[in-house]
Amino acid sequence: MSVPQRFLSFLLACASSAIVACAQSQTTPSPEVKKLAVMVGKFTIEDELKAGFMGPNSPAMKFSGTDDCRWTADGFAVICETVLYRPGTKYSDTSFVYYDPTSKTYRYHAVDSSGGTEDKTGTVSGDVWTWLGDSVFGGKVYHTRYTMKVVSADSHEYSDESGESENSMKVFVSGKETRVAATNPEKSQPVQTGATPLLLEKNEGETRLWRPEPGEVDPGGFILKVTPKANGSEHLVLVGGEDMLPGAAIPTHRHLEQDEIVLIEKGTIHAYVGDQERDLHAGGMVFIPQNTWVGLKNTGTEPASIVAIFSAPGFEDHMRCESVPAGEKPTTISLAEEDQCDRLGHVVYRERAEKDPDK
Repeated sequence: MSVPQRFLSFLLACASSAIVACAQSQTTPSPEVKKLAVMVGKFTIEDELKAGFMGPNSPAMKFSGTDDCRWTADGFAVICETVLYRPGTKYSDTSFVYYDPTSKTYRYHAVDSSGGTEDKTGTVSGDVWTWLGDSVFGGKVYHTRYTMKVVSADSHEYSDESGESENSMKVFVSGKETRVAATNPEKSQPVQTGATPLLLEKNEGETRLWRPEPGEVDPGGFILKVTPKANGSEHLVLVGGEDMLPGAAIPTHRHLEQDEIVLIEKGTIHAYVGDQERDLHAGGMVFIPQNTWVGLKNTGTEPASIVAIFSAPGFEDHMRCESVPAGEKPTTISLAEEDQCDRLGHVVYRERAEKDPDK
């Protein structure tokens, strides 16, 4: 419906015997709407991702960021711009919150920087807000519960739960938001840590072993060399040490947030990227733009070795999630765990997507 049509519909509705009531409903936010004021303002965020969420033995991780919320629609709704950082990683989302007088519930809609969406229904009891709904990543629906407790006029604590079913939801992140005084806007800017130089031999770095899928034998390993965790890099991730035996393949996938360059150090690799494919040899390379399907296979008779460079951090979270540190025995990874790791690393694998047509 065009803007003039909507405006005309409004005028016709208000031109009835209920014109006074209509005018009041359009200009006077209800007490329920006014309760949203607790969310309005600029806040700093202190956030923690729970240990184990990124895979067995994965550590807890701290995030910091900002949340900037303001009234919109003449005081009937709130729109928020949220940014979260940890060294080398940035996440953002935009959300829209309002009170629905028909269902007598609060509604929340959001889109994040990975293209994921969330829709929640909220209720409030005293100082506690509870939001239930769904989030979508790669076409897959995850049930979510967000609980916010107001602890003062200028701060609130929260926890976020997620799971493939309502009964499997677990807390994966918790944190606190604190209002920033308007006279000190610089405090809302998160502190960024600088990267440090590295000098590494071919076999040096964070060596890890892939967790096998059911029935898979010794899928090998890799070395994370340049990452936020390794040296605070905010712009690049470098992965090496991934040797592919003859016939071994990296399944077709696409990265939702990063460009990638694959350098072939030795051997022969048959590469599929977008609508192109060909054999490449030592010294060759593959450039994969963000959101482009890519698959690699060693079609030679010798082991092949590759190095991968990513334009931004993120996929290394997936790699850690699906692996264990060298020296630790890898356990078999389940499909549910793989799906979780895909979500963490903002990647979609075609084989799993075909089993879930919404991806």
